[in-house]
Amino acid sequence: MSPNFGPPGKPFTVSGNGYAAFDTIKIYFGNPRTLLGTATTDGTGSFSTVAFTVPTNAAVGVNRVEGTGTIVPEASNKAPFRVE
Repeated sequence: MSPNFGPPGKPFTVSGNGYAAFDTIKIYFGNPRTLLGTATTDGTGSFSTVAFTVPTNAAVGVNRVEGTGTIVPEASNKAPFRVE
């Protein structure tokens, strides 16, 4: 994820791996989770850089960005994002 900090409305990018091949990954932000969008994995279960924007209602402080697979929902990666 790059960058891993910024204000609401700031764009950031996400990439990931460890998912099922050709899966649709749902990307969430914060708690309660806000669905930002999706990414599609390749044949190795990875996806390249996908751009999203920090939600305008994101709470200041450390939030979580989470990617969850749809073929194998247990396939999930999480990373912190600090909202300033």
